[in-house]
Amino acid sequence: LESLNVESADPATFTNISSNAFSRVDLVSCVLNVPSGASLAYRSTAPWAGFQNIVEAGIKVNYNDHGEVYADNQRIEMGAVVFHNKENIAFRVVPAPGYEVGSVRFAKQEIQPAADGTYMVGAGVESDTLAINFVLRKFDVSVQTIGSGHVELAGTVLPADATIQVDSSMFAVLTLLPDAGYMVKSVSFNEADAVVQNAGTTYATPAINAPASIQV
Repeated sequence: LESLNVESADPATFTNISSNAFSRVDLVSCVLNVPSGASLAYRSTAPWAGFQNIVEAGIKVNYNDHGEVYADNQRIEMGAVVFHNKENIAFRVVPAPGYEVGSVRFAKQEIQPAADGTYMVGAGVESDTLAINFVLRKFDVSVQTIGSGHVELAGTVLPADATIQVDSSMFAVLTLLPDAGYMVKSVSFNEADAVVQNAGTTYATPAINAPASIQV
């Protein structure tokens, strides 16, 4: 056995390992590859401490729960380590519906995708972290107010030609305030007639999943 890869950063994970588990392994020549930041824990925990060559290796993959990450068509669990032997490896980053990739960082540096959309990292690097941040998508919604009156969003008066941003799958609630002696004649959403509530003073959009337009 020339090398042994261990994906867990905590040697206490291996509760059933015996004290003589590596009695047939040459602990001088065999390299124990552990995740970044875990070498001290393995050096101080039996029977791992017997290895004379404990190396922090591999790419640790961190991301939040609004998407998935794949390498070689295999889903990578959050916090898992991919051993890459200092060679480039392609990571495919897939946001959940309604989300998008906010940032991808390797070795604390933001990186951009290759032409095929994958993120290539790892060449010449013994050990480091790939951090992916999935964020909620936001869509622009134009709001046009025509005539005598104004529109408010969350207590803020909108200009006659305004653009607001709405989170994916959420909706916007507009307060319609005609000037004295006027009333709301119509409201349209994406050029289709819309229904107002509260005696014509409130309009709630459908769930927003694409850029949209409102005219009051």
